[in-house]
Amino acid sequence: MALPLDLTTTTVTSLDKAIPRVDRGEAGTCPVAVIAVSARTWDATPYEPTTHVVG
Repeated sequence: MALPLDLTTTTVTSLDKAIPRVDRGEAGTCPVAVIAVSARTWDATPYEPTTHVVG
């Protein structure tokens, strides 16, 4: 029995491409997570690992 829609995972690398896909409803009733990263996402602060505290 074939399902009426494709349930495979879809990935796009551009927010400009993701927005129309969401607007068209390509996910059907499945939840959608859109994560966009831009130059404003990171303030260039060097990464410093935190100390793991147990207890």
